[in-house]
Amino acid sequence: MAENSSSPTLLQRASRVAELGLAVGLYEGLAVARWDVQMDDPSARAQAHALGVATGFVALDAGLFFLLGLVTGGRAWLAAPIWFLASAAARWQVADRFEKDVLWLGVPALVFAALSARWRIFYGFLAVCIATPALWGRVPNYTLTVDERIEWLAPLAMAAAVVGAVSIASRWVYPALAMVGAFAVAFVPMFRKVEPASGPNVLYVLVDTLRRDTTSGYTDAPMADTIEKLSKEGLRFDDAVTVIPKTTQSVAAQQTGKYPTKNGVRVLKDRLSSKNTTLAEVLEGRGYATGAFVHNGWIMRGRGFEQGFQQFWSWFEIERPYGPFRYNGIVTALDAVSFRAIKPFDGNPDAAVSTSAAIDWIEKQDGPFYAYVHYFDPHWPYAPPGVDSDCMVNNIGTTGITRGAMMFQNKLPEAENQKARDLYREEVGYTERQIQRLFDWLDTSGKAKDTLVVFTADHGHHLGDHGYYYHHGEFLYEPGMRIPLVMRWPGQIEAGSTVDYQVRSIDIMPTVLGLLGIKHKGMDGKNAIKAAPPLAILETDISYFRENTRRYIKGVKGKVRGVRTADWKLIYSPRNGEGKWELYDLRVDRDELNDLVKAGQAPSEVMLPLMAALGDSLPKKEKESLEKIGNHFDRMPTGAAAPETGEASDTDPMSETDRAMLRSLGYVE
Repeated sequence: MAENSSSPTLLQRASRVAELGLAVGLYEGLAVARWDVQMDDPSARAQAHALGVATGFVALDAGLFFLLGLVTGGRAWLAAPIWFLASAAARWQVADRFEKDVLWLGVPALVFAALSARWRIFYGFLAVCIATPALWGRVPNYTLTVDERIEWLAPLAMAAAVVGAVSIASRWVYPALAMVGAFAVAFVPMFRKVEPASGPNVLYVLVDTLRRDTTSGYTDAPMADTIEKLSKEGLRFDDAVTVIPKTTQSVAAQQTGKYPTKNGVRVLKDRLSSKNTTLAEVLEGRGYATGAFVHNGWIMRGRGFEQGFQQFWSWFEIERPYGPFRYNGIVTALDAVSFRAIKPFDGNPDAAVSTSAAIDWIEKQDGPFYAYVHYFDPHWPYAPPGVDSDCMVNNIGTTGITRGAMMFQNKLPEAENQKARDLYREEVGYTERQIQRLFDWLDTSGKAKDTLVVFTADHGHHLGDHGYYYHHGEFLYEPGMRIPLVMRWPGQIEAGSTVDYQVRSIDIMPTVLGLLGIKHKGMDGKNAIKAAPPLAILETDISYFRENTRRYIKGVKGKVRGVRTADWKLIYSPRNGEGKWELYDLRVDRDELNDLVKAGQAPSEVMLPLMAALGDSLPKKEKESLEKIGNHFDRMPTGAAAPETGEASDTDPMSETDRAMLRSLGYVE
């Protein structure tokens, strides 16, 4: 009998499986290119780069599925589950922001695989099912709600489904046309006319968890040389304070010029609402190229901090092995069984990566730019590159001592505590060298002469001060509140000048805009160069630790609050009764060792106006709820208080991914 010449060869069958890869590549490619490359950058360069990445994904996945087709004998119904299981298992293994609820896609994937064995019109739907596990919680990232993620991915999934559906009509012609249409839908809307900016560049450098006394005041301060040089070339603010000692809320305050009660970011895991206008939005609206390089896992895209930034490289975008292709399903799977370069957030970034990313972006800008560079290295755990960081403080989870006990009831040997302090200073020193590299590059590139440089921190850090170790955000004492602040703009800011009055973190944005000659309303902060700003209203984050016995009420209501002037600081801790009040005379007691309320020496003429100012600053309902438990802002405290109500640690529900992030930073047990 003659052989049936109409039977497709293995190469032909594998080619049909490659059509499935084309749909997978289109879905992955459009998603990754938009999220990881294009972002909100309207420039032709960014669009061309994104289009190239998307095309690369299509080619890569089509090729990989062709190989799978050869291995499986041209059986798409077998190749698809292999892809699905490989990418899902890889993400599960490395805990890469994997949310297990996406595994339900395995059921429709099997159904569409079975249908595709007979009708290739289902290739597109199958592609969406098997590609989503590699993207879910990564592109876009887990900080977006499930509804937002679905809304973001849906148009791209639809494009992939169309490609799969039309592949039955013609092997490659119609899919190619569908890809062109999908690219147009995804990328063309990004092209928009942007009026060129006029004015200086702005380089905003922020170091996370940086104590004021590591930048000046001590001859051996780790960052003294760099900041001393910057100060001699610009303006140093000698009494700058953050209005809240926790990163998310502090950055929101700096970038909006508003108090947390006004911008809505009160708790570490809060998102910055689009109702706020950020410094980046103001400058981007003036035609500036805007880019952010943020190595903190909580200041990332999806939490609202990307507003106004055309390019926003947060932790998962800066740490980028394999470039955009790290989001590819098979690349993820191969990495999981080989180099393990794709890693979950671990709280140990490298400042060199941030510096290199910032320099690479700035170098490409032809006109005025706004670059926000956020270093994270000094944050716990303390593990500077090239230094032995093995100590009990870094390995607290394996010592039998809880993180909370270490912070609030520290009984570690003094040698271990001292090693931790030394490692913190090493982290600061390493960060200084990377910042100096950035400043040196700015100088040698010729951009420094027309660049306004802002150097500051989001908050300070406690290393045992006031019985509080290796943390921040629970109290309002000076080590956590004072921040360095220096501005340099050659020819516009007098070299070597200083400001000795108190300046608040919310004053940075209006001061920068004032220097640039840009008017913007709606900020609580003031231009700190024109005149001394008003007193500072302070608050902490909520507490996450039951071991903190100095917090008495749970949640936002139980936040420690305060008022600070250049001379005085009032601290208020809500509790049943009249609340706990502390007053310190900063003129003679900068270390806050003598509580005048406790000593019965608090002058009413000082304390009552500060109490009234604090009461007036609170949201109406918040103030009323505190007054209901006996806390008043118009009378001197007597020292009496009702019995405490128990643990004040936060018990609000949160996602497992959020909890893992908090745990990696030492914010929960």
